[in-house]
Amino acid sequence: QFARLLRYKSRHGHTNVPTQCSEDPSLGIWVKGQRRQYRLHKDGKRSSLTKQRIQRLNDVDFFWTVRPTPEEIMQGQPFPFSLSADGKQPELLLDFHSTIDQLASTATTTTTTTSASS
Repeated sequence: QFARLLRYKSRHGHTNVPTQCSEDPSLGIWVKGQRRQYRLHKDGKRSSLTKQRIQRLNDVDFFWTVRPTPEEIMQGQPFPFSLSADGKQPELLLDFHSTIDQLASTATTTTTTTSASS
């Protein structure tokens, strides 16, 4: 499966294989299983993932999560990955909280300027 993941990455530019991958359904299921085993490993539970496999997948920029957890959102951790509109190239996402802070700062400046000129 790892070789198929590498072929997928060479065609699409990323390793974010959808679970229901029409071009290779068993690869999508395998990737989902790797993510599940990784979550178990991180939680200190029994997992079939070895440190060597984790490293091997990390070496090819494997995405262990496809969306941020509620904890990551609440902690303000940036989520690094999204597919572009064409579904082919990965793009970096902005840190949600810094974006909100920038917007709040702009709104405060605008409100202060408007209040001062009244």
